[in-house]
Amino acid sequence: MRIRLLGTTELLSADATPLHVGGTRRRAALAALALDLGHLVPVDRLADIVWDGAPPRQARAALQGHVAALRRILPAGLLLETHGSAYRLTGEPDLVDSHRFERLVARASAAGVDAPDLFDQALRLWRGPALADLAAGEFFGAQAERLNAIRLHALESWAEIEIQRDSGGRLIPLLHTAAQENPLRESLLAALMRCLHQEDRRSAALGVYHRTRERLRRELGVRPGPELRAAFDQVLEASRRPATPTGSGRTADVPTAAAERPAPRLLPREPRVFVGRVEERDWLDQICGAANDAPLAVVTGPAGVGKTTLALQWAYAAAEQFPDGRLFADLHGFDGIGPEDPAAVLARFLLALGVPEAEIPQRDGERTGLFRALTRTLRMLIVLDNAVDADTVRRLLPDGRRCATLVTSRNAMLDLAVTDAGALRALPAFSPGEAAALLEKCVGERVAEEPEPAARLAELCDHLPLALRVCAARLAVRPDRRLADLVAELTDERTRLDEIDQDRDTGLTAALNLTRAQLPDTERTLVTLLGLHPGTSVDPHAAAALLSSSLPEAREALDGLAAWHMVTESHPGQYTRQDLVVLYCQGLAAEEFTAGERAAARLRLLEYYQEATARATLKVPVYRMLVSHPARPPSGGAPDPADGAAALTWFHGVEPVVRALILEGLREGRHREVWRLSENVQALYYHAPSLSRWPEVAAAAYDAARAAGDRATETRAVGSLGTALAERGRPREAVEHLTRAIELAQRDGDPRLLVNGHVRLGLGLLKLGTAARQAYEAFARALSLAETLGEAEIRVVLHHHAGRALRDAGDLPGALAQIDAALSIAAGLTADNRTFPLFTRAEVLWRLRRGEEAAESARAALRLLTGYRRPDTEADCRELLAMILRDLGQTEAAQVEAVRATRLRTGASLHG
Repeated sequence: MRIRLLGTTELLSADATPLHVGGTRRRAALAALALDLGHLVPVDRLADIVWDGAPPRQARAALQGHVAALRRILPAGLLLETHGSAYRLTGEPDLVDSHRFERLVARASAAGVDAPDLFDQALRLWRGPALADLAAGEFFGAQAERLNAIRLHALESWAEIEIQRDSGGRLIPLLHTAAQENPLRESLLAALMRCLHQEDRRSAALGVYHRTRERLRRELGVRPGPELRAAFDQVLEASRRPATPTGSGRTADVPTAAAERPAPRLLPREPRVFVGRVEERDWLDQICGAANDAPLAVVTGPAGVGKTTLALQWAYAAAEQFPDGRLFADLHGFDGIGPEDPAAVLARFLLALGVPEAEIPQRDGERTGLFRALTRTLRMLIVLDNAVDADTVRRLLPDGRRCATLVTSRNAMLDLAVTDAGALRALPAFSPGEAAALLEKCVGERVAEEPEPAARLAELCDHLPLALRVCAARLAVRPDRRLADLVAELTDERTRLDEIDQDRDTGLTAALNLTRAQLPDTERTLVTLLGLHPGTSVDPHAAAALLSSSLPEAREALDGLAAWHMVTESHPGQYTRQDLVVLYCQGLAAEEFTAGERAAARLRLLEYYQEATARATLKVPVYRMLVSHPARPPSGGAPDPADGAAALTWFHGVEPVVRALILEGLREGRHREVWRLSENVQALYYHAPSLSRWPEVAAAAYDAARAAGDRATETRAVGSLGTALAERGRPREAVEHLTRAIELAQRDGDPRLLVNGHVRLGLGLLKLGTAARQAYEAFARALSLAETLGEAEIRVVLHHHAGRALRDAGDLPGALAQIDAALSIAAGLTADNRTFPLFTRAEVLWRLRRGEEAAESARAALRLLTGYRRPDTEADCRELLAMILRDLGQTEAAQVEAVRATRLRTGASLHG
């Protein structure tokens, strides 16, 4: 925390050293801005708060001095901005203890019976009465009362959970202190009585009741209410019968939220052949068993040793221990398209847990927090395969004590043992007995008939399961082949110690070469062609493009490779290669294809993904989005998603491959194909905020467009790059490129490109937060050009953006005029066109002190926003409505909206 309000008002440096803020007025200004963190606070309202409703004539000047002084001492992470006649303090909510407190309480409320740790963290933030040095004022008094009410409710909720778990006694000291401060709060005193009763302190519990009853009679003239009487009856009844045995009737082990969300089953297909690893499976049973607290098991070892196979076999065998589901992610720690972005993995996990794409938080920290909140009460298994480092794993760990995490990696992962209590197990190659058992399962009696060649074959494969499986597959399809013959071929092999094997397991290249020599022509060709595919997973459409074959032929070829264990059908229609096999294929492609053959195959692959992304983009709602189909349709066709959600799900899976193809295509000089494929995926990236590498793809497209020398293409490309940068949080860089886009559009004289360029520039300037007037000028220029195009939707958007810019510039009457113009045009269009102008209009009216009209606009916007399924925007609107209602004196209604906004922010609304 940097700002502490739960006690006296304090400002802390990055190393937690208290900073001298100044007098009461300056502390009041800091506290008021911190309480409204991230939101504009008009100067007049801030003055009313700081001077408790009686600001002096020179209040504005005095506030400017206080703000300037605060800016000089604010630590990193906090920024105090001026927007016209308003101030806004920005920073992560967790930098302010009151916001962190409310977020922790909201998460705890959503977590169910396993929430004690969150409640504990939340209540430990308190150092005394909230805003203790400022609470005499009306505003701060109300805020302190609100925070204290949340505090007491949190304590009571925590007590209820502990009472259900027969552990209420641990909260007696906290409840006793709170009861002394709030001696007439019957719900609190009832909780104290029940906790005392659980500790067999029945006389103390009855004493609480009698003292409270007397105080209520003396001070308020009333009798105890039903909650306090019910606690009294419970204590009396228990004194007449034996106590319930400890642990009976508990609900702590029941995941209350799990039934409300889907139980994901993301494990790839169960290994069909598995032998040995008895000690390792027993170890996993011991580490990940139900009796352990948040177990973390890490299996390490070299490539090809069978880490993934062991993890999957154990996961399937232990499935019944994890009724709330199994999650799986290949983190691609050691392949050409990895390592996987943990934020993207979290997005897939949240989707599997039932969170819609639109409701996945954009910030990594919030995404991690939501994942941990959703897993807190679950009994779930998370398998993280092929991890590259400990930091990546930490970001993907669940928060539930009953969740188990199983990690595989080639790294030692010692950090996880030191800092995360991870249990490590190095997986060795097979023992001779295990190797013989695997061969026997695959080729039968021949192992017993030729025991010495079988043992020698295992030695030549270094007892590595992957190499043994490949050799066994060769023998399985040739029943007349002797093991001794295969051993002779392996012994004579001279190509094992090549570059691929040096950094990995020796002997694998030779075994793969021998296997490939026995493949039919089409499968053998496909193995080499797969060296030009940048991913570990390939679908039949992509294989058909590489082979220039039909889709059924490609499926048959992939099934053939699966039979030889060159690929694994991890999901229906998805075939995965071990990463060493990927490198093996790449080496083959480099050695056996001419440059022209490699170029032709890559072109076919680019054309396939161009067609596939075009079909996906057409299913996503984007205004007049350009898509590009290849000149010739791919031989195996392309998937055709049913709707936008299916299109985004497909793109999540193939995005690393598409990105790699674009970057490779740029290096190879395929500028036209790179640009077309990049343009197709703009809308898909826009609608999938969990994919963070859009700017990298847009930059490659811009470089390709410039190299191609197509002026219109270059104009669109630089604008797309600017938009990607702005949408992914890099507005200053975005403005540079968007300004360049306008210059190019002016050169070409295309009015549509000019309108597009000015709109993109205006949006980028707005994201800067300090260039509102320049943003308005950009929108005004776009408006004057758009009048000639005669498209009403464009003019609605432009008037709305112009209003937003004038609002941020402090010209509220001008802003209202622009927004009303947008709504006037939108009256003849669909209701969707009115949603965001209504939201902005509400804020402008509020700042103009026209509260009733502002509330009406905010409610109208909310009626439309609810159908959008955009929780962040809906939360913004509800927070605005809460402030409006608070100013109108409707405190209760304001509190309801504030709570709803908090639940939307934390994801609690997803589960009721």
